[in-house]
Amino acid sequence: MNVTLRRGALIGAVLILGGALTGCSVFSGAGDEEVPDSGPVAFYPKASSDLTDTAEGILTATADCVSLTAEDGSTVLPVFPVGQATWDGTTLTTATQAVAAGGEIGLRGGYVDNGLIGPVTYVPTGCTYDRIFFVAAEKASASPSN
Repeated sequence: MNVTLRRGALIGAVLILGGALTGCSVFSGAGDEEVPDSGPVAFYPKASSDLTDTAEGILTATADCVSLTAEDGSTVLPVFPVGQATWDGTTLTTATQAVAAGGEIGLRGGYVDNGLIGPVTYVPTGCTYDRIFFVAAEKASASPSN
């Protein structure tokens, strides 16, 4: 095999491997916002609007963690798409609702019961929970409601 063919084969292999590795990434870097690394609200970098489960309960908050207590008494950790929730110390505000701690909240998304949350997901260190719930992306309404 001559040098030109070997060099071309090597370049082709590098491009294919690079493309495969990029394509295998769970989260694309294009258009993602940076995941925070502090605060009481859990976040993940890229939202899906295809999730259809619901999580309902009472919004529970400590200095370290915002969660919800389900009707069965279990603690559910909602993990929000980056940029789709804020916490001011008393109220969780999303694109579609604003709920104070102790208020009823309903979220659309999907449960992750296998314990795998991904290497780029932020979960506050002070959170204890029974289940993880990834919140689906929401479009903003005219104004959040309680």
